Amino acid sequence: MVAYVFSVYHRGVVYRVFSTVVESHHEFVTDRSCTPHLTDTTTILTMAEINAIVCIAIVAIELGGNCRQNTRNSNRLIKCLQAVKDSLEPIDSAEHDRIQVSHENTLRQLKYAIKQAHALLEKQTKPQNPVLKCLGCMDFKGQFDQIQIQIQAHLQTLNLSVGVFSEVQMQKIKDGLNVVKWLNREALIHNMRRANRGSI
Repeated sequence: MVAYVFSVYHRGVVYRVFSTVVESHHEFVTDRSCTPHLTDTTTILTMAEINAIVCIAIVAIELGGNCRQNTRNSNRLIKCLQAVKDSLEPIDSAEHDRIQVSHENTLRQLKYAIKQAHALLEKQTKPQNPVLKCLGCMDFKGQFDQIQIQIQAHLQTLNLSVGVFSEVQMQKIKDGLNVVKWLNREALIHNMRRANRGSI
């Protein structure tokens, strides 16, 4: 087991993101002691999820310059992560009275998708045997597609939360969703074609 600690500067606070790696398993935990003081328990947990998503996205985005394989798919996924980061990063304690318990599950699922994205991008930073690379190319492509579709679905859920966040924040989430949708066109078409081939 190998443990990594990432220090990420976010909203004037240094967050410590712990990554515990057991073989291919990655687990991120945001140090909540760094989270700004909030009085409501639900708000603390929800804001912790948001901060974790942003911090993990930042760490994953930084892997972009080190990707050695599947660079086109990696760059597209990184752009999706950037869109998520830009959508959620502006959320602060001023929004806490608008956040509902139902959002914690959506944010938790989005965080899981971001963690998967980080793990996949990390694999692309390692050199690979040319033969294995050819054999695994399509498998990696499917993983990129699946993760990006999950990210879009979770942002879509947040985008439907009319009246929960402020108009300014909702616009940022909508803008991020539009970016992810645009980037996912190829992935969606690829999945539909693959599904059609499987039904024949």
